[in-house]
Amino acid sequence: MKPSASQPGTTRPAGMATLGDDIAAHPVLQAQKRELMASMFGARTEPRRMGRYVLGEVLGTGGMGVVHAAHDEQLRRNVALKVLRGRTDPTLRQRLIREARTMARVTHPGVVRIYDVGEHDGQTFIAMELVEGITVRTWLEHEQRPWRSVLSVFTAAARGLAAVHAAGLVHRDFKPDNAMLTDDGRVLVMDFGVARTETLGAPGEGPEASASSLELTVTGAWVGTPAYMSPEQLRGDAIDARSDQYNFCVALWEGLYGQRPFSGDTLSDLARAIERGAVDPPPSHSEVPRWLHQAVARGLACDPDRRWPSMGALLDRLASDPAHERRKRWAALGVIAVLGSSLWGVLATAPPEDQACADMQAPLVGVWDRSRRAEVQAAITGTELGYAPRTWELVERRLDDYAEHWTTARTEACRATRRGEQSGERLDLRMACYDERLVHLRATVDTLASADSTVVEKAIELVTALPVLDPCADADALATRSLPPEDPAVADRITALERRLAQAQAQQRAGKYDEALAQVEAIATEAEALGHPRLLARTWLRLGSIQWRLADYEAAEHALSRAFDLAVGEPQRLTPEAATAAADLVALLGHSLERHEQAGVWARYSDPLARALGTTEALDVHANAVGLLALSEGNYDQARERFEQSLALREHTREANPLAVAKALANLGNAEALAGRHDQAHTRMKTAYELLEHALGSDHPEVGQSLTNLGNVMDSLGQLDEARAYHERALAIYERAFGPSNTRVALAQHNLAVVLKNQGRYEHARALNERALEIRERTLGPTHPRVADSLTSLGVLAQTQGTLDEARDHLERASAIYQATLGPEHYSVGVALTNLGSVALAEGDHEQASQCFERAMHVLETSLGPEHPVVASVLQLWSEALIGLGARARALAALERALAIRVASKVAASELAQTRFALARALHAEDPTRALELARLAREGYLDAGSTNTTTMARTLAELDDWLREHAPPGSVYPGTRGPAER
Repeated sequence: MKPSASQPGTTRPAGMATLGDDIAAHPVLQAQKRELMASMFGARTEPRRMGRYVLGEVLGTGGMGVVHAAHDEQLRRNVALKVLRGRTDPTLRQRLIREARTMARVTHPGVVRIYDVGEHDGQTFIAMELVEGITVRTWLEHEQRPWRSVLSVFTAAARGLAAVHAAGLVHRDFKPDNAMLTDDGRVLVMDFGVARTETLGAPGEGPEASASSLELTVTGAWVGTPAYMSPEQLRGDAIDARSDQYNFCVALWEGLYGQRPFSGDTLSDLARAIERGAVDPPPSHSEVPRWLHQAVARGLACDPDRRWPSMGALLDRLASDPAHERRKRWAALGVIAVLGSSLWGVLATAPPEDQACADMQAPLVGVWDRSRRAEVQAAITGTELGYAPRTWELVERRLDDYAEHWTTARTEACRATRRGEQSGERLDLRMACYDERLVHLRATVDTLASADSTVVEKAIELVTALPVLDPCADADALATRSLPPEDPAVADRITALERRLAQAQAQQRAGKYDEALAQVEAIATEAEALGHPRLLARTWLRLGSIQWRLADYEAAEHALSRAFDLAVGEPQRLTPEAATAAADLVALLGHSLERHEQAGVWARYSDPLARALGTTEALDVHANAVGLLALSEGNYDQARERFEQSLALREHTREANPLAVAKALANLGNAEALAGRHDQAHTRMKTAYELLEHALGSDHPEVGQSLTNLGNVMDSLGQLDEARAYHERALAIYERAFGPSNTRVALAQHNLAVVLKNQGRYEHARALNERALEIRERTLGPTHPRVADSLTSLGVLAQTQGTLDEARDHLERASAIYQATLGPEHYSVGVALTNLGSVALAEGDHEQASQCFERAMHVLETSLGPEHPVVASVLQLWSEALIGLGARARALAALERALAIRVASKVAASELAQTRFALARALHAEDPTRALELARLAREGYLDAGSTNTTTMARTLAELDDWLREHAPPGSVYPGTRGPAER
């Protein structure tokens, strides 16, 4: 349907003649009259011609002429033919023809094309590109547009103006009416009827028009539209491209704020405001950022020299939004409703999408559509888990959002090429990137569609881990991508393997480790035969990641090292793969295997790779890995610093990915707790818990883990009732989610038993530990490390109750399991040997105790390093055995070293107090003054730790007070001599 000036719902373009003018001569009525005569009497008049152009309907009229739809018979194409009015000044006519011929040499996707200029029967015409769409003014008037959408449209128009300037021309009358949003997604600068390179005359005073008519082009006095004119145009001075820049900034200001920068009740008032540069303040509620406001305001400077040097310079500034790539939203330029015709007589209805860029959501059919949605919902809710309904709600929302953003991003990529803003090669890279994301979406949905309880627990983590879309529109990120091999058969095989790899990744993230491992091992065999570097590197990365989760650490190290070698050994840029492999090796070797020196080497590789990549994900993965290494090394301040970096990087995804933020908070809380800052740890853990409960509901297992963390922190703070309540809630969540015989239930029982032991409720603690041991033996086998954990707890509890034979039996069995499964120099072996030494010490067997502690020291110094705080704990125990053996010098040396380690490590105040008191007792005979000072500091440390309400700490403090009262010299006053009530 072609437009009609009287069509309901349309907006008459600025400059179009009204029926109040010469009605008989009105071109629209003349055309309607011809059609009416033909329909009534069968009369057909010969079509009107201008040379080789056959004129069709009138598309619009303006002060300079009439625009017809026309057909070029010679070139067989439809055009818009602008026929200049006969009364046009001859000098102006010749100048316009000259400028139109110059414009014909401008070929830019943001400028309407000029095809031909000529004369026929004394009438001058300009043939130009026939486009259909709506004017920018119509688009702006239809609804309030977000500032980013407005900026996107005007930036495209600015590129067109820059092309005009490059041709040596000045538009002179840029305004929202003279820019069009076309059906194929372009923004076109049009109406060059007043384009020129010279001044056309002085304006004089001009008419005293009302403010409402200031948008109309005034001919004779000015050439242009007064409301958008620069001061030099109003004065009739010489103009250049900077005048167009001024016009453009007036229009952009109007688009951004819904009002023009200058106001006046009459034309004279407006002219005076423009001359003074009296810019009206923008609306107070505007969301336009300051940087953009300043950029536009500079373009409105009265002095042309103070504006931007060129339209290109202004474009550079408009493209410098710091959050542009992250927040870009193209959707505002999508569907446009029925509004009206433009001066060019384009469609009065919303333009249909360009067919080349339509149906971008079609590939989602069979991936995420109504049928697949129903499958996933049935699978998740069919598990009948208490948290399944809430999980489905979050999964559905996340997948819907991802699919919508994926469609919008592909549409924008297509239209950017149609607008000439990017090359076809870059479009291919962008589409390949989006296709890769679709593969991951399909794999995720496939995994969810067959969900069991394991998958449902991980479902939210699975969907939030879908790869982000932003890199697909990032030029730097795209530059790292390589096109598939030219051989189509090889390319097809690689594509098929990439899909299977994505499926394995989804299975891994859903907790299906065995299935994922089998899949990736098969892929690795085929990938090796193909020899494609990127595919191989990704395959070995995935293999190493899965093996790590399965605790096959040696295999994981080999796979990740191979992935790194493949990534850095290729001439292609495989920085993402290299950065991931290096960071994973830092965490694997540093945290899981306690091989700190080797992990430090990998950290030196990981750091520059993460910085070179520069993505939030890469920087986060590196910071978290180095934080885990520092935590394992006992460098808690450095760990806290790294985890704070990770948290800061994840904070902006708090709403979209609360699990990631909660994990960062938990890591940070652990670092605080190990450093003895239990109050700060509690704050971090509480925030993580609240975040997860709000996002996942109160029954989700992740909430149970968060409650466990809180319970452990409250235990350290000596708030045992609160700690017990947290652990009991966690246990209830796990029992509801997994049943009474799950290993997660056993872990909750284990943690609750620790608190009960500290409360002196030994029999209840024993019962829980025995139930946890039974679950672990049945589900994991009798030689699993978690079985050894339960045996260790039972052994420590038995020692506390004084049943030392039972304690030794449990601890010896635990030590044997650790050595057989984790290796003879694993950290857990050192802890088991320490516990066995403690039992021997309680039995009075100082020789056996010393041997256990000496072996434990070797294991722990090897696995953790000689300055780790755990080493200090063993040194302190060893000193007791050495004193029992009469080796006081060695005992003092051990205690001095333990104290130095704990001071340097900034451990908890209670731990430092233990070592000071131990050294005070050992040192009293040689140096009583220092011994008493150490004892006094130890007492202050116990009180400052706030944990004296635990059974053990209360007993220790009482023992310290007795020691101070006994050894304080006459007349001296120490806090311990006054008793705790006076403190």
